[in-house]
Amino acid sequence: MAGISRLLDLQDGISEFIGRAISWMCLAMMGVLVFEISARYLFNSPTSWAHETTTMLYGTFCILAGVYTHKHHGHVRSEAIYHLFSPRGRAILDVITGGIGLVVFAVFFNVAFEFAADSWRSGELSSKVPGHHRFTRLNLYYPWPLA
Repeated sequence: MAGISRLLDLQDGISEFIGRAISWMCLAMMGVLVFEISARYLFNSPTSWAHETTTMLYGTFCILAGVYTHKHHGHVRSEAIYHLFSPRGRAILDVITGGIGLVVFAVFFNVAFEFAADSWRSGELSSKVPGHHRFTRLNLYYPWPLA
């Protein structure tokens, strides 16, 4: 039993670390958006890469922050219905919704993994980054199946 407790403590520690680290990604997204807005409206020189970069950062943020949010019971649930149940009923609801969440996660993992693998095989590059240094979109797909 002590081994399972240590494993769960390790998992909680990893979730906590990733959640706190990934929260800084919001600042990166805001920085890219402020840069794009400034370039577009102050200098009349819009970028072609800012939207794609922000979209990829936001997707990665949502996936990686989900575990942290779940750990701190931050996901939205119907509190009006949830509090009608006894503690045992709430536990049963948590098990049911957790099971449904795992099924959804398994489907999402499979789709994300295949999407990343297809990108890797095809050598997919971003068409939004100008010049000789075209950015590989796959780099931003890596965290999705790993989350």
